[in-house]
Amino acid sequence: MADTKIQNEDIAKAINAFSQNKFDEAETICMDLLKKGDNPDANHIIGCLRMREKKFDESIEYLKKAIHSQPSNLGFHASLGCAYSSIKDYQKAINSFVTVIKADPKSSQVHFYLGEAYRQTGKFKESLDHFNQCTSLSQDHLGSQLMSGVVHEELKHFDRAKESYQACIETYPEYIAAHINLGMCCLLTGEYEKGWSEYEWRLKLPEENHSHELKKPQWQGESLEGKKLLIICEQGFGDTIQFIRFAEQLTLGGAKISIMAPDELISLLNQQKGIEKVVSFKESLPDHDFYTYMLSIPKVIEWKPNTFEQKFPYLQVEEKDLSFISEKKINIGLVTQTRRETGDEKSRSIDIEKFKNMFDEQKHNVISLDYFSNHKDNKNKIMNVEPEIKDFTDTASIIQNLDLVISVDTVVAHLAGSLGIKTLLCLPAVPGWRWDLNFPKATPWYPSLELFRQPVHDDWDTVIKQIKEVINNV
Repeated sequence: MADTKIQNEDIAKAINAFSQNKFDEAETICMDLLKKGDNPDANHIIGCLRMREKKFDESIEYLKKAIHSQPSNLGFHASLGCAYSSIKDYQKAINSFVTVIKADPKSSQVHFYLGEAYRQTGKFKESLDHFNQCTSLSQDHLGSQLMSGVVHEELKHFDRAKESYQACIETYPEYIAAHINLGMCCLLTGEYEKGWSEYEWRLKLPEENHSHELKKPQWQGESLEGKKLLIICEQGFGDTIQFIRFAEQLTLGGAKISIMAPDELISLLNQQKGIEKVVSFKESLPDHDFYTYMLSIPKVIEWKPNTFEQKFPYLQVEEKDLSFISEKKINIGLVTQTRRETGDEKSRSIDIEKFKNMFDEQKHNVISLDYFSNHKDNKNKIMNVEPEIKDFTDTASIIQNLDLVISVDTVVAHLAGSLGIKTLLCLPAVPGWRWDLNFPKATPWYPSLELFRQPVHDDWDTVIKQIKEVINNV
């Protein structure tokens, strides 16, 4: 009895240390306990510590030991579900969370976890049900309100999604994520004025690209006649390619443009008309009178489809002779994968095997523009030219020599569109905000793009079938 009392006191000390972020102290206490014998609470705390350290396999083993000793402890099952979610084993996560909900249907936070796990597996109706239950049990749970909006978008209930985001904002007006999501939903459905306005809330997030102190005023539409404007690139590479079009437009108003950009884009941006200077995020700020973030320009100029006549191509790339370009065949560039860092690569990428038997070797010269997929097995008769690609200038030079590009939603699609190359773009059922749903087969951003949208989630087969029909006629 005395030994149990001492163990309980030690566990209380470990929990207190954990809650105060004294993680080393909590671990020392728990490890000392485990040297003396099995202790489910100590295993649980070590499991949570390993989860925090992103040592997920170890975390799962400790949590399983805790559950083996105390299978009825719901907290242990909830932690195990979080560990499984961390390694994206969402089905096992669901099993753990369901165990908790069956015993305690009023656990609002576990309803939230379960809603997210179902969302990740594409079970949107189940996901929405659990987010709604979370909100019902805990009405101030803004996360569940926000995620309800996200799931409504996936279900194509866009008005209800906006209502969910707006409800978050009414509860907490400074909720940055709700404003950003509302902005993207509005842009996706063609509400440009409200969309650009709400999307500005992204600027309240911590700046990750650079640490410069911006002392000059942010451009809000003032005359740029004879003024120096610094444009700061942000977010993905595709965003820069899409919105760099506005730089030349601003020079017509007398602006002298400099660009702050990621290293990977500098050589390409240095070739563009109207840009006087390009610097990396690591360099000092160039002289300027105003600055603007690149994705803020459309808000300032109140861009919407047909705001002004666009010229294509709007990117300039030096011509290169490429040995792998065929003069006798149709040259096709293929992109099937997106970067894993995007977070939504699963919904945007396509298994390369789905393109099997699409191309005619006698007729088509197919070139892989994937950076994230290994085509060395060459089962699909696709040429891997990755060694030829050192930066986006090289990629753009290849694209400029192609007759056709087939791409998922990634930077290559933007490069091809900016260069005026015919492109077949494969999109998920609910795509990113830039692919306005009011334009089912086309986009006002790039007239050379033809859009192929999934009719329902994960249905790439229909998209591939439609693209095959186009290829057969090329």
